[in-house]
Parts: sequence; structure tokens; C-alpha cells
Amino acid sequence: MASPVLKSEVLADIRSRGEFREGYVNDTVLGRWMDQSYAALWDIIIDGDPNRLPLSSSTISVVSGTDTYALPSDYYHMMRVDYVDGDRYYRLEPFVLGDQNELIESDSDPFLTKYTIKGGSILLSQEPSWTGTLRVYYIPVSPGFSDDPSTTESHNMWTEWVILDCLIKLGMAEDSDAVSAWQTERAIVEKRIMRSSRADRSSPRQLHNSRTIVADGRALYSIRRRR
Repeated sequence: MASPVLKSEVLADIRSRGEFREGYVNDTVLGRWMDQSYAALWDIIIDGDPNRLPLSSSTISVVSGTDTYALPSDYYHMMRVDYVDGDRYYRLEPFVLGDQNELIESDSDPFLTKYTIKGGSILLSQEPSWTGTLRVYYIPVSPGFSDDPSTTESHNMWTEWVILDCLIKLGMAEDSDAVSAWQTERAIVEKRIMRSSRADRSSPRQLHNSRTIVADGRALYSIRRRR
């Protein structure tokens, strides 16, 4: 279950548990370390089960002759791309750069279009001669910590992992004897987080595996390549 987490509370917890002086590492530096640790945990969860993370979506208007489109500014990890045809959504498949020669040539058929991610943009497999709409479902960048209770939430020991990771950084800087114990504890917490993720994989929001899901009250469809 998620609960609000305040940056000031996490800072105080790190200092209390590690007994580190503020003069050694000030709150600005420690706050930056906290955000870096949160981002590292974000990557771990994406590798293990990205369905545990918040999901965002956006639409892209495709115009004829243009194969590259900017992704939202908060984009971090793609979950799914759909071609919108009226009230039906058809899943597009990804491709790997360098494999374009192996793709079926059909710049006039959106159902044969594939995509890849290149930096902060989505690249279509061919320059389209059609116009239409794509809807992208993605995981946004890690939000980091703030003192706004609506900004950061803790799920199943996430904040505990961040605290331990920061304690390890501080401990290594001060050559603390507690580093090994914190590393062991962090590994245990990480296993608990991933175990919880595996238990939730039956969630209907598994966009990267499901063939038909529901979003915004509408059915999302995916189809195989048309012949």
C-alpha cells in the first residue's frame, strides 16, 4: 500500500539511523543523494516488473512524411504504443535499429508500422504516407523527494531501500564499520520489493504482456500483422 513520504522526514531518518553530522554532508547534498537512490531503485523495479510503477499516457499526431516524433518531457520507459482507429486501439510492435531492411515495406498501412525509441523521440520504421494518432503508454521519470505529500509515495519498502542506500554512501565516505550490515539489509529489502512485484503480476495493467486491456473505460485491442 502506498503512503505519502516527506523529504524532510526521510532526511531526518537517515541522519538519526546513521548518526551522521549535518556539517559533514549538508541537507542539499544528502537530498540529491536521496533522489539519485530513488532513481536507481526506479531502474531496478523497471528491470523486475515495470507494472509496479506509475503509468502515464499521451497521444502523438502522425503526419505523412515524418517518421520521428518527440516523446513527453517526463518520458522514461516505454510500455506500449497503440495505433488509434476510432474507438479501437491496435498495438504496434517494436523494432531494433538496423533491422529496417527485414521489415515489410508498407508506408501506407499503419497496421504494419513498427517503432523504436531513440533518445527522447519515437522513430517509426518507415516514413508514413498516412495520417493518424498514436497513443503511447510509458513510465515517467522518477519523481524524487519533496515536502509536498502528493509528490512522492512509498510502496512496500521503497523508502527503506533509499534510506539504506544513502546510509551506505555516507558510511563509505566516513569509512563506517556499519556499511557491510547496511548492504546486507538493503539486499534483503530489495528482495522483498521484488517478491511483492512478482505477487502482483496478475494485475490487469500488464501492458507489455496483455493482448487486450481496458483503459479509460474502453477496450484496447492488439492484432497481428495484416497480410
